[in-house]
Amino acid sequence: MLRRSRLAIALVAALTLFASTGEAQVRRSARRLSRQWVRANVADYLAKRGLVNSSKVGIRTVGSSRSGRSLRLLLNMGGRTVKATINKRTGRIRANSASEMGASIIAGYEPVRRRVRLEGSGYGAEVVSFKPGEGSGFNQHRTEVALGRPEGGGKRRGSLHVVSLGHKGQITLRLGMPVRRGLKVFENGFGGRKNVRSPTPALVEVSPDGRKWYRLGKAGYKAVFANSENTIPTRSSRAGGDRLLFSKSLDPIPARAAMRYVRITDSGASSFGTNTRGFDLDAVWGFN
Repeated sequence: MLRRSRLAIALVAALTLFASTGEAQVRRSARRLSRQWVRANVADYLAKRGLVNSSKVGIRTVGSSRSGRSLRLLLNMGGRTVKATINKRTGRIRANSASEMGASIIAGYEPVRRRVRLEGSGYGAEVVSFKPGEGSGFNQHRTEVALGRPEGGGKRRGSLHVVSLGHKGQITLRLGMPVRRGLKVFENGFGGRKNVRSPTPALVEVSPDGRKWYRLGKAGYKAVFANSENTIPTRSSRAGGDRLLFSKSLDPIPARAAMRYVRITDSGASSFGTNTRGFDLDAVWGFN
C-alpha cells in the first residue's frame, strides 16, 4: 500500500513537472511568435515607406496602451529612436511623430547590395562627375547608388535608392557598354497611372566620348517598378522608367553611333524639398 502511494505521488509529481514545462514552452513559443509578428508588421510598414532592408532595425516592446488594444514600441534606426504603436488586431503601426519617423528611415537607410555585373552591361558602371545643386543632399556622398539596376518602389511610394541632384544639379555616368538604340532613365517619381504626380524632370544627354553631347530628351515622368526584390526585367515596359530612343532625340544622332556616357541635368522645375530637391536619379540602362 505504501509503495503504491509513493508511486502515485511520483507519478503526479512527474505529470505536474511535465505540464509546467509544457506551459513554459507554450509561453516561450507565444512570445517568440509575438516578436515575429511585430517584426513582420514593422518590416512591411517600413518597406512601404522605402526602407526595404529593415533587418538592422531594433524593435523593443515597452508596454500596452491604456485601452490594451495596442502595443507601445521603440524602433531604433540609424542611431535614432522613434516611438510608435501597433494595433494588436490589425497590425497597423502608427508613429507618434511622422517627421521623426521619416528622418529615422532616411538615417537608417543602407543601399541594397548589388548582384549585377556592371562592366559589359547597359547599366551605369561609373560616376564620372557629380555637381550637386541647391537642395541636394540625400546620398550625395554615395553616388554609387545610381549605378546598376533600378530599385523602384512603384506608384504608391518612392524609393530611397536615389541620388538627389538638387536645383539644376548634374550627374555624368559611364555605361558598362556602348549602346546604339536608346536609354531608359529611372527616377523617384510616384503616383498617377500614366505619368507621376508633381514630376521633377531633367534633361538627358548622351555622348560617345564624354566631349560631344547630344540632347536626347527629358525624363522623370514615369514611376519605377523594377527592383532586386521582384523579377521584372529592366527591358520590360512593366519595369517603368522613361524610355528615350536615339532615333527620336532632340539633337540628331548619327545612325548606329555608339554612346558610352550619359549626362543628366535637373531642369529646375522643382521648388520643394530640403535635402531631396530636384531630380532623384535611381538608375540608367542603355539598350541595343
